[in-house]
Amino acid sequence: MRNLGLLFIIIFSHLIFANDCEKKVNEIYKQLTNSIGNNFPFPPDLKIVSDTTNVAYISDKGIVIEKKLINLFCGENNFEDKIAYVLSHELAHHYLSHSWMRNTSLGYASSIGDFIEKNAVSRDQRKLAETQADLFGGFFGQISGYNVLRYAKEVLSKIYDGYGISREIKGYPSLDERFEIIDSKISEARSLEKLFDLGNVFLRFGEFEVAKACFEDILKNNFTSREIYNNLGTVYLLYGITIMDNNIARLKFPVNIDYVTRAKTGLSRSADLFNDSKKMLENAKSLFEKALLLDNSYIPSKQNLSILKFLDSYSKKTLKDFLKTSEYKNLEREIQIDLKIISMILRGERSKKIEKFISEGTNRSLYNLYESGNQIESKIDIFSKFKIDESIRIFGIERPYESVNTEYGNMNFKFKEEENFIIYELDDKYLIESSLDHTNKDGGIFYNNRFFYLVK
Repeated sequence: MRNLGLLFIIIFSHLIFANDCEKKVNEIYKQLTNSIGNNFPFPPDLKIVSDTTNVAYISDKGIVIEKKLINLFCGENNFEDKIAYVLSHELAHHYLSHSWMRNTSLGYASSIGDFIEKNAVSRDQRKLAETQADLFGGFFGQISGYNVLRYAKEVLSKIYDGYGISREIKGYPSLDERFEIIDSKISEARSLEKLFDLGNVFLRFGEFEVAKACFEDILKNNFTSREIYNNLGTVYLLYGITIMDNNIARLKFPVNIDYVTRAKTGLSRSADLFNDSKKMLENAKSLFEKALLLDNSYIPSKQNLSILKFLDSYSKKTLKDFLKTSEYKNLEREIQIDLKIISMILRGERSKKIEKFISEGTNRSLYNLYESGNQIESKIDIFSKFKIDESIRIFGIERPYESVNTEYGNMNFKFKEEENFIIYELDDKYLIESSLDHTNKDGGIFYNNRFFYLVK
């Protein structure tokens, strides 16, 4: 009886562990589809099945992944990253409309039989599709928080071994060729990920030209997600705010990305960012609407469109009317309070009256009421703080360094990793990324669990 009881405990524990892994798979899938945020085509459902021959594949029912595959990696280190590779790769085939991959597994097993000879798609086209899928999946996996391409080769090796799949299949890239594809796309996916992060960082520093170029570079490479359209729209929105009258320009708004630092005025102009706030806000509106076309429930863009309507009501002197609308009432409570306080400040309400609402808002409201007219510029020399050779200002980063560039874009950052920091160079700008926090002293910002400091 004791042995039977022990056996029951072992089986029961195994089932709980397996169920936990399946739960994680669903969470990873949700995170990936949220980051892609593209409803054209509509996000597929995820099906976890008990079959043992087809690994993972796309079908008319959605993305199918076998319990056998999940169990191959369940309990391993970096389980999430490994499963995210499988899921992001299959999602890529779906979103890139690789219809020939339907019912064809990650390991090129087939649930519809002898399809290779019947399919007119050439081997080169299949190789191109796998290349596109690894880049697409690699980028969106990275911005979802999973290091997918780092473990891709390990995942494929274990799948081929675990399912007994031949390394060479007629009409398809061999396993070795797939390894080569992964190696060739790691750098490009990393560049796209860095452009995404750098765009967000430069946006928060008020470097709108650079942020705009980062997001447009990603779009040129055909990564058209709701998040990228929203962030590019935020460039125009925040820039447009800075060139409105000073009553508006000095305030912090509950825009999706930036509320920690206030964007600076007096920035350089370009053909796309010029001194016409109305045009800038129109561009922002168009981009937020594009994001919502990809996902009509995407809250950040809905919130940003509400900010645009608030600004429009300010221009029309109908702020009180805006605060009565259902759109305002549907915003999160903290955002409502932030906008209410901004409205009260713009209408010249007394500070004591405004203070009654401060505790319900965010630090934006505290800033707007007490500090908006007293911005203090940093006086700490970041180069000295991190012991960076001053000759870099004249000669640039010395070799060996890496570059951030993409196939169809025109951004070209240089960057070099040192022991305690990473330094990025773009024209006359230097960005320092570090785990060291000096933000209270020198105007740095906190983003993605790292601290950033800008030097011009």
